[in-house]
Amino acid sequence: MKDKNFKQIFADNSALFALILLFIISIMLQGTTFFNVPNITNILLNNSIVGIIALGMTLIIISGGIDLAVGAQLAATGLIAIQVMNNTGNIFVGIAVALLAGIGMGFVSGVMVAKFKIPAFITTLGMMQIFRSVSQHFLMVEEF
Repeated sequence: MKDKNFKQIFADNSALFALILLFIISIMLQGTTFFNVPNITNILLNNSIVGIIALGMTLIIISGGIDLAVGAQLAATGLIAIQVMNNTGNIFVGIAVALLAGIGMGFVSGVMVAKFKIPAFITTLGMMQIFRSVSQHFLMVEEF
């Protein structure tokens, strides 16, 4: 590995340096109220779902694709899980149905892109609207 100068190292790791800089600024502004174990744990727990989705999206983006429907799919599967749990009283059945629904939703999007050669942008934009409609349906069912 060749020696890299600071400018090249900074360019390669600019996001990490920005995160460290934000951490330092927040510590200076907030003192010990920001940088303590309960607060860091709270931040990590609140952002864990976004992090898990980001891991999957990273693979999609690296392969040159795009998926606009992940947020709507998350909402739809969550609402499906809640509805099933409320109707059956069983958490495990709700989780299983939500996982199957999520797999099915992803499978439909994947088939449309891979087999029917519909561009991923168009497919996932349309699927996002479908998943939003599913979410809206389950929200309306809960109101009545």
